[in-house]
Amino acid sequence: MAAIKVVTFDSTAESVFKAALLARLLNAIPIHRQAASELLFQSTAASADDFPLSDVQLDYLLHFGRDRFNYSQFDIEQLLKQISLALRYNAPDRFEVVLSFLDRFLDGGLNYVGNALSREAREFYRRIRSVRREIERAKGFIHFELISVEDGKETLYGRWDFKHDVSDIVIAFFIQRFPNRRIVLALPGGTLMAEDGMVKLGTSNRLPVDCSSRDDFARFWNAYYKVQGLSRDDDAI
Repeated sequence: MAAIKVVTFDSTAESVFKAALLARLLNAIPIHRQAASELLFQSTAASADDFPLSDVQLDYLLHFGRDRFNYSQFDIEQLLKQISLALRYNAPDRFEVVLSFLDRFLDGGLNYVGNALSREAREFYRRIRSVRREIERAKGFIHFELISVEDGKETLYGRWDFKHDVSDIVIAFFIQRFPNRRIVLALPGGTLMAEDGMVKLGTSNRLPVDCSSRDDFARFWNAYYKVQGLSRDDDAI
């Protein structure tokens, strides 16, 4: 039985994009590195991360022609930004959705997918909108309380339940907004603490802040969020 060719990729936008191009060049199946390690059939693998993006693009252009791949560096950079946002959508099929979109992109071009003429493109852009709106929603509605701590450093405490993988973007926004304060953001699965430009993820009992007395504060703002229609499960965004 002949081995099946696979192209492995990691979780970055550039890696997924390269895998989509290489899959066509090598007549292979793109698959995430973690999933590839669990394959039950024999396979020969190439890693997308072994190739510079510029080399992969040039090989694709030479193989398929300029009429099939004629994009500026700006076009590719914008596409990678969109892929990065789509990959932040919290769903087990996020890689499959992005790869399906890239198939339509490579078949029909930017105008075809940009006009959302395919089911794959519509789903891709719907997820991007959902991620973008959660980022803006969190920036606008996370409420911080100034609390006192033993070391005397001004500390802002807030909480949020992120639906998508955007906590790093949101915490970076507040670091820039409050550069001289410690920021503690309680999440359902842990606590993010930003201090002196560094971000740590842990549990509240490992941080120099006692968050156990913030229950009344949390209940008040959780009730406010619900009144404002900010339920975590609302995917109408």
